[in-house]
Amino acid sequence: MAILRIEKSSDGPITVIRLSGRIQSVHVRELQIQIQSCAQQSALDLEEVALVDRVVVRFLGLCESKGIAVRNCPLYIREWIQRENARSPATQTHDCNRDYPVVHSDAEQEED
Repeated sequence: MAILRIEKSSDGPITVIRLSGRIQSVHVRELQIQIQSCAQQSALDLEEVALVDRVVVRFLGLCESKGIAVRNCPLYIREWIQRENARSPATQTHDCNRDYPVVHSDAEQEED
């Protein structure tokens, strides 16, 4: 299994989840748990991420669509997210829901 390091820190009203190493589909559930455990708005910092797979790229795109910032995103990942977002939204949503639960922003969680 690939090594992923997760660190949390506070940046004012935002909890920054700093990721480093390789992120694979097996890590998506843990990332979602980390995001959902934040009492405030969250952001993902990818500055030290080396590799990702397609499921992770779709997850990152879904995070952004839910208002979760993706900071310091390597260019190849940013371009890949944009390509995935250009795909049919219905297909992308279906695939994402099958692979892992839907990500909720902090604002959506407060409404529940």
